[in-house]
Amino acid sequence: MQQHAVGHYTSAGTQTLVAAPASGYRIKVTNLHVSAGAAGSVTVGFSATNQRVWDLAANQSEDISALGWQGDAATALSVTTPGTGPTDVTVDYEIEVAP
Repeated sequence: MQQHAVGHYTSAGTQTLVAAPASGYRIKVTNLHVSAGAAGSVTVGFSATNQRVWDLAANQSEDISALGWQGDAATALSVTTPGTGPTDVTVDYEIEVAP
């Protein structure tokens, strides 16, 4: 079943967008939208080796659909935002059994 989460961040730091699923499960991102009010790098990911980074200009956004990006087992989806301007992240995802 597809689920949806929205994050609106106004300060720098790393925040959880989707909580970690139970042991034996993982998050699969199907669609993702990232936008920034000010220039900076936005990182969305599960771990240091399973993440995506966007260097966005002020008021720039990225839409990624039909992604099928699989997270690490029992790991949250987090967002690291720059220190300037608001950052918005919208994600469609599913919880699936991890191999």
